Amino acid sequence: MRYTGMMRDSILACNWKMNPGRRHEAETLYQGLVAASKALKASEIWIAPPTPFIDGLRERRIFKRLSLGAQDCSRFTMGAHTGEVSAAMLKEAGAQFVIVGHSERRAMGESDTDVNTKVQYALKARITVLLCVGEKLRDGDGEYLAVIASQVRSALMGVPKSASCRLVIAYEPVWAIGEHAAAPATPEDFRSVSIYIKKVVSEQVGAGAALSVPVLYGGSVSKDNAMGFLDEGHADGLLIGRESLKLSAMKTIIADAEALGRARAQRSRKHERTR
Repeated sequence: MRYTGMMRDSILACNWKMNPGRRHEAETLYQGLVAASKALKASEIWIAPPTPFIDGLRERRIFKRLSLGAQDCSRFTMGAHTGEVSAAMLKEAGAQFVIVGHSERRAMGESDTDVNTKVQYALKARITVLLCVGEKLRDGDGEYLAVIASQVRSALMGVPKSASCRLVIAYEPVWAIGEHAAAPATPEDFRSVSIYIKKVVSEQVGAGAALSVPVLYGGSVSKDNAMGFLDEGHADGLLIGRESLKLSAMKTIIADAEALGRARAQRSRKHERTR
């Protein structure tokens, strides 16, 4: 995450989930995103491919505005835990960040305690943590905010203030995701929640450190709604699922993020000249 003056680059994090099925398909998509990243000035592309593909993609050239990461890590560091992959192993394979607490992992039974353990181990391995939080249901009385606050507080328990520079949070409104979504989330929904998340984070690491923690929107992001969350919602970036597998859609999202970044930079320079 880079800053230009008071401007923050947008993080466009791509969660490929269990796709694509073949290495050559992953390499083709990756190379397309590499090409799209070469001219970036106001945004970064983060790619989380299936774990077996990380090391192979790392062997390709990595650009300064493109990062590779993992979709999850183990709550164990080593030992007799068949099928588990530790944060330190992911670091060795070339992962620069790891997604922790994704709604799909929580739906499989991952607890708040599990999430906190993973956050701790990933930070100790010096990997940036992309922490996912979000409520299953949105009520009219604001009780959902308590769910989000509990997830954030639990995940960051014991995390030192100094580690906040390697923390990114993605807000996932579960009720707005997928084919059976209750309703689409709006930029206004995100903006109010992101402010609240920063407030809760400040309780854990201090107000100054909390201001530097990016908050992304992640919930059925598409090329059609991405600009709204970045502009009207003031999102620090996006966690993109299904759409990140479509190079044409990603190029549209990247172009929109870059255009917004340029417009904000121009406004900032104009403001500085008139002060």
